[in-house]
Amino acid sequence: MTPRTLRHGQRCEVWTAPADGGQPELAFVTAETLFEAPNWLADGRLLLNGGGRLWFLAPDGGGPEPLPATGLPPVNNDHVPAPDGTAAFCSADDGHIYRVPLAGGAAERVTHDDGARHFLHGVSPADGGRLAYVEIHDGDVRRRGRLAILDLADGAVALPDVGDGHCDGPEFTPDGAWILLNTESFGRVAGHARPPRRRPGARGPGRPCRLGRRASQDRGVRRPGDHERQQLGARQQPVRVRRLPDRGRAPIRRVRPLREGIQPSPRQ
Repeated sequence: MTPRTLRHGQRCEVWTAPADGGQPELAFVTAETLFEAPNWLADGRLLLNGGGRLWFLAPDGGGPEPLPATGLPPVNNDHVPAPDGTAAFCSADDGHIYRVPLAGGAAERVTHDDGARHFLHGVSPADGGRLAYVEIHDGDVRRRGRLAILDLADGAVALPDVGDGHCDGPEFTPDGAWILLNTESFGRVAGHARPPRRRPGARGPGRPCRLGRRASQDRGVRRPGDHERQQLGARQQPVRVRRLPDRGRAPIRRVRPLREGIQPSPRQ
């Protein structure tokens, strides 16, 4: 798969903003590379993808620096730092998930050759020992994705039931007790996803959170000790960032509206 690129005349902007709704700050802008999916690292830098590679970006100045990884196929925009701060897990365009040392070095493939493409979204916050991802079999991304959880210690894969609809974006809550995801299983309209939660080992499709709006896969779980910021990615239409409680019936909080993003060119 060819990495996504900017169209002629477009530019890519990387923004950060306080999670309490404060003023956003422009961290970087370029017309050369489409950067996506910024994630905070423990040292205050951002980890992004662009042009099929992983990059570091210091939001207080300077340009992106490539992560010097070997044995890593071109990557897409699914990558999550490990909680110990030594590595990141990422999905590559060969359909597998890799562990990549942040200090550089050889990438390690962690998913099985099971005939599926694996799209990573969540890493268990306590020890990084479990990965939550969506698998799609036969390499056909038009098929329904299903939730999978990989135990890195023994290689066992669990396939929790999240209903018959397509699912996307599974993440662990900060205490590791729940998985949040998007699924069309609870929607009344095709393509309308809702964000349920479920315990990793529970039976049944889970329970939808009380959010009556369309959900996207780009949902971040806020972790204790974060920089009190939230990364904002380029969008194809005007969107709003909302803080959704992971339990109970606390109110949904709108953090900030985002301006209309720049539409990247489709994959070839």
